[in-house]
Amino acid sequence: MPFIGELPGLWWDEERSKYYPLSMKNKSTSTTTKTIASTNTPITPNHNIHIHRPLHLRYTDILDLKNNQTTKLLRTATARKYHHFYPIRAIAQLGNGKVVVATSQMNSQVQLVDLESDQRRFILESSPGCVVGVVGGGGAVAVAGGEFRGGIGESQSHRVGIIKVASNVTNLFETNFDAQSLVHIASIPNPDYMDCAWDGQRYLLAVGKTLNRIDRSTQRAQRIRYKSDVISVAALSPNETICGLRNGELHLHDWRGRAEPARPVHVFSKSVNRLWRLGEGSVFIISTMFSQLFLYDIRRKMFMSSLRGNKNGNVVKLPFTVVGGASDAHLCIVGEDAVLRTWSLRTSELRGARACRNTTMSVESVQTKAFQDQKPGTSGLRKRVKVFQQDHYTENFVWATLQAMKAPSAKGSTLVLGGDGRYYGIECAQKVLKLCAAAGVNKVIVGQNAILSTPAASNLIRKYKADGGILMTASHNPGGPDNDFGIKFNVANGGPAPESVTNDIFNITKTMSTYSIAQLPDLDLSKIGSYKHGNLQVDVVDSVSDYVELLKSIFDFALIKKFLNENPSFKFLFDGLSGVTGSYGQALFLGELGLSKDSVQNATPLPDFGGLHPDPNLTYAHDLVERVEKDQVTFGAASDGDGDRNMIIGKGVFVTPSDSVAIIADWAHVIPYFKGGLKGLARSMPTSGAIDRVAKAKGVEGFEVPTGWKFFGNLMDADRLSICGEESFGTGSDHIREKDGLWAIVAWLNIIAAANESHKGWNIKDILQAHYTKYGRNFFSRYDYEEVDSNGAGKMIDHLQNSFASIQGAQLKATTSDTRFTVKETGNFSYTDPIDGSVSKNQGLYVVFSDGSRIVVRLSGTGSAGATIRLYVEKYSTEKGEYQQDAQVGLKPLIEVALQLSKLQEFTGREKPTVIT
Repeated sequence: MPFIGELPGLWWDEERSKYYPLSMKNKSTSTTTKTIASTNTPITPNHNIHIHRPLHLRYTDILDLKNNQTTKLLRTATARKYHHFYPIRAIAQLGNGKVVVATSQMNSQVQLVDLESDQRRFILESSPGCVVGVVGGGGAVAVAGGEFRGGIGESQSHRVGIIKVASNVTNLFETNFDAQSLVHIASIPNPDYMDCAWDGQRYLLAVGKTLNRIDRSTQRAQRIRYKSDVISVAALSPNETICGLRNGELHLHDWRGRAEPARPVHVFSKSVNRLWRLGEGSVFIISTMFSQLFLYDIRRKMFMSSLRGNKNGNVVKLPFTVVGGASDAHLCIVGEDAVLRTWSLRTSELRGARACRNTTMSVESVQTKAFQDQKPGTSGLRKRVKVFQQDHYTENFVWATLQAMKAPSAKGSTLVLGGDGRYYGIECAQKVLKLCAAAGVNKVIVGQNAILSTPAASNLIRKYKADGGILMTASHNPGGPDNDFGIKFNVANGGPAPESVTNDIFNITKTMSTYSIAQLPDLDLSKIGSYKHGNLQVDVVDSVSDYVELLKSIFDFALIKKFLNENPSFKFLFDGLSGVTGSYGQALFLGELGLSKDSVQNATPLPDFGGLHPDPNLTYAHDLVERVEKDQVTFGAASDGDGDRNMIIGKGVFVTPSDSVAIIADWAHVIPYFKGGLKGLARSMPTSGAIDRVAKAKGVEGFEVPTGWKFFGNLMDADRLSICGEESFGTGSDHIREKDGLWAIVAWLNIIAAANESHKGWNIKDILQAHYTKYGRNFFSRYDYEEVDSNGAGKMIDHLQNSFASIQGAQLKATTSDTRFTVKETGNFSYTDPIDGSVSKNQGLYVVFSDGSRIVVRLSGTGSAGATIRLYVEKYSTEKGEYQQDAQVGLKPLIEVALQLSKLQEFTGREKPTVIT
């Protein structure tokens, strides 16, 4: 683009190690003919690029572009009572090493500062307000903001004048600190918007809906009134002023004409936040709301270019400057996210982005009390939201987690942070970041909006070689202010922390009396980028893209797309249950596979999951179940709140999780990731033995572990496990170290597509029946009794375990039939890890019968209130006539025996389970 007039910049003098002002004058319309003219007056380092950062940071920086260094220049006071800082919002240079600094927050201040001596003098200090801008000119300064709207002062003599707009709309000019004279500027109580500028002779002041021109010597003011708030102002010439309005109008006003607005030069779609003139021509940089930047020629009424990538979502006056040489000038802006971005003014390309360094950070040691109920369960700590909202409760647990980190410790580590988007997640994420900063963590990789599915978080930990991750999730538990929240820690392999770590966390929580937290502002986690948060590096990343690329590297997406295109009658429906996987589902099923929008439902993550219980089973995913039957959906699938569980159903067919993992293992050869064969297969103890038969047929190891995905991790890390699953709708492989709901769903699509290469028309039911024909059927069901009285649940467990000795070899009869089961073996499951030799005891009571049927009873560690009793029953059959039988019919006698033996109703008062799977 041709530059019009002169572009101010900076030039580095190697000999003097100083910056000089730089002008680039365009002598023709060509982009290649330019000359450089430098002055003889060096700019001292304090006149480099002043970067005052928004977001309540209390420092302003001086940036050395040549050496790529940022050093602290000024610091303002801390309002410790409110745990806020006074952020520096604007700086004006007066010459002779002096600047005016404006701050705001709990107290609005304007200071005159001598940079060389660090002496400062308060020009103005008032009650809460918002100083948004200062501008120097003619050896004086104008101030605009909050309860103050502008002023003038002589820097050399330290005499300062102020325009002050109070709520009673009286405006004060002060020629010194003693004498006062009045000038009426505006009749608006507490205007929302204001700006100020200097045209070389007069101050230009935007207040409310008025544009004012104030003569510095006579203190007389001219005014023009607009229909909308005047947000930004700049001078084109001593008699021509540019102003931007809240309604998007851009005006050019000639003060020599009528005292009324002319027609707008242009109307933007958003409010015009800021105007900045390039040199002495008529080209302006225009910043509008929501990150839009334009180069616009005000006289020609034409756009020169559009600059993309700015981070400015509101009307904050962000600092601009132009730097560079004749060949390539750059626009530099510090966004709301405290990141300095540079654009080439020649090509309009975003050339780079770097976080502004915060050189110091205040860390506060907080006195606390120990909580005795912070024992992590199989998937972290889960409680009601109101419990986590207690003073210090969240901080205690997170701090204990950081202190429990060993080899490496938290200091210098890299962590991943994200959650399922449930209520309290954003607030918790801000606390975690401040605690990490205080603990000396080096970097935290955060999902955008603090959202990451549990599988995506595991992938990021592994991909970026992080030292662990803090996941804010209560998985399939309901969300909202009156429901559940959770925090769990994943270790460096991407999997849940082992018991040795969770025990350390619990022990620390029981005795801690203090924790440390950095006094930092909240960070905007909605904007992707790299930020310096105190001493902590924070990388906000896209929550979805890395995970989608992972699945594309595992499965045959080309084969799946080919199948879908060739079979338009194949109806697919994914239900995100308003949990975290909605965004991932849209990216996969709509974006990658090209399915129609109605193939995905409940795909927007909501803090309360839309009032749904985000547990993918036949009870809680009833909307999906009903639509599958009503619309005759061939393949239906759902995932849970944090994305690690899945359910597979179709018209007239439901795949139990135990059968699902067995079938995926049996068909693994059609999935590219497993082309090299399987290392081993595994299941949790309560899960049916269907996968055991696949392991035996394929000649690989089969493992039985306690409930909890962490027990699979050691086997995977030792290269002895490829695919594993739990009856609780958890399925996965060694691609990460968490169960993975979407992985299982795409695996099924891959299997169906591959099956149709040789068996046209095969669907879920066909694959299921083929599996039963090959291996036999393991009838399986689980009864969940949620939020049972803990005392009663404990007594039931004690009763059942105490009865084991007396029922050995006994025949137990069903209540509604003559079916009998002979007890062969009883016990409380204990597991010795074959890799590290660790022992996990009391993992669930079991009763095995002579025909291979069995009963398992255990208390779940994933609930947040009361106790959850899980009752499992399993029966194996090779009778082909039973393969299509309803599981509840085939298991009825065994269920009756289980309820009779456990006396569950007697101890809990529950006649029916909450959920039947």
